[in-house]
Amino acid sequence: ADTDPGSRGNTYVQCESFVFEVRLQQPAYLMLLDLDSQGSLTVLYPAGPLERRVVPRGVVTAIPGADPKDHIVVTPPFGTDLVTVMAFEQQPAFFAEFTGAQRFAADGPRADKLARGLANAAGAVSVRQITVNTYPGKKNVSCAP
Repeated sequence: ADTDPGSRGNTYVQCESFVFEVRLQQPAYLMLLDLDSQGSLTVLYPAGPLERRVVPRGVVTAIPGADPKDHIVVTPPFGTDLVTVMAFEQQPAFFAEFTGAQRFAADGPRADKLARGLANAAGAVSVRQITVNTYPGKKNVSCAP
């Protein structure tokens, strides 16, 4: 797992866009979880029910999508995000409940529920963490096309 474009050590400036690219060594269910600079968690993937499927091995999966209009655009808040990419051999029981870009406190009840679900996940789980750094652009920057 990495970012694309991956130059500058996963550092992006306001209005730049990027995606996460994941290539699995074995088929698995994927989850991407973002811990942002404000201390909130957001499920980036799966974003919908169709993404709660086995991702085949060897295929590059662009998250949130390969189409440039689907890319993540850097906007405030700026800082350092820690994105955790998890690949599950078996679909976790909590998967459906955490599908979608849900933002919640890292020290709240939803985070506790996610932690319990991760602790009880059946089968093998592979984890990769990616640090993403974001910075403001020039004054009065608008990211509108």
